Amino acid sequence: MKNPLTRSELDLNQLNIARRGYSSDFAVFYPYAKEYGGIERNILALADYVYAEMGQKLSLVTFECEVPELLESPRIQHVQIGSSSNYLSRIITLRIKLSQISLGIPILTFGQKGGFFLFLSGCNNYILHYTDPPSLLSSFRDRRSFLRRFFADLILRMSVRSAIKLLTMTKTNASELEHLYKLPFDVIYQGGQSVPTMEVSHDARISWQSNTFNILSVCRLQKSKNIDWAIQASAHLADKLSSHHIDVNLTVVGEGDEFHALSKQADQFVIVRENLNIYFTGFIDQVVLDECYAQTSMAVVPARQGYGLPVLEAAYRGIPVVLSVESRVSEILENDPFFEISEHNQASFVESVTAHALSILNDRLPYRPTSQLPTELSWAAELVKLWISFKD
Repeated sequence: MKNPLTRSELDLNQLNIARRGYSSDFAVFYPYAKEYGGIERNILALADYVYAEMGQKLSLVTFECEVPELLESPRIQHVQIGSSSNYLSRIITLRIKLSQISLGIPILTFGQKGGFFLFLSGCNNYILHYTDPPSLLSSFRDRRSFLRRFFADLILRMSVRSAIKLLTMTKTNASELEHLYKLPFDVIYQGGQSVPTMEVSHDARISWQSNTFNILSVCRLQKSKNIDWAIQASAHLADKLSSHHIDVNLTVVGEGDEFHALSKQADQFVIVRENLNIYFTGFIDQVVLDECYAQTSMAVVPARQGYGLPVLEAAYRGIPVVLSVESRVSEILENDPFFEISEHNQASFVESVTAHALSILNDRLPYRPTSQLPTELSWAAELVKLWISFKD
């Protein structure tokens, strides 16, 4: 297997850029940077790359007066508009702020709300990156009048048509978006946060002589992540392994609205199984998360989502993964036995978790992914290469 790209492997000459002194700002507009999720990590990766390779700070334009702590980077210059409840006020202020930023290349925005506001502000020089297609977004359409829905949809379509380039993260997403908007979308596969020991095989593999099988889930606790499937799958596996005196430990890392409901559900499974433990950690920092990874036998990602970074970040560390086919990163992993891809329903996911666990216990899996995995660095390099191709 060829390892994911490292900085030394990138041919920066092919990017046709100067390492220092690029005269124009790189700017990202992301209206609501409230949490530290996938898009926020994309922004941080871009900021790190632009600063390292061009000596430029990234301007981050948001409506928020407070941004996630991890976006408080010295490589990011924050341009905060303020979250006025008056949409017209936001649009006018956005227009003014954008006029104050010297841009030699288009502004980059993530998600349909980004395009919506840029279009209304009169901006006609932007790249629109769709992280999730409309079918995966929480709908608020039913709470609006028909007339408001009509005009909102019309503006969204116009904002897509006005973008000078359209991007997304998978071919599946691109197919859906192209069908909806009748416009081409380029695909750049997103990467996760690589680790220094990517060439070292994970050492937490277990055998039938082990006394624990540790499962890890890292995600926001919301319904679309289907953590109840992971709970059910862990309970089913515990039943299968009870005669071998192996304990099953499920650790769920993350916060969200479903925390209390999932904790209550987990208690109902644990109380009747001596060899099952389920832990909810809430948010933890990277050091503690790395300690969790070091003890993990298998990761699970049952979510329906536009991509699925936790899949890659477990795999970088040599941890086998079970994921739903609706975690759309699955399209680049289909022929890799290191990953088990289930149908998108609870029964299939439960069976896939058991099957993959038994393959691990019987040492039937490769110790590393056989496919080349994208990383944050390779994703940022490819996006910046495209981005600066629009230089004035």
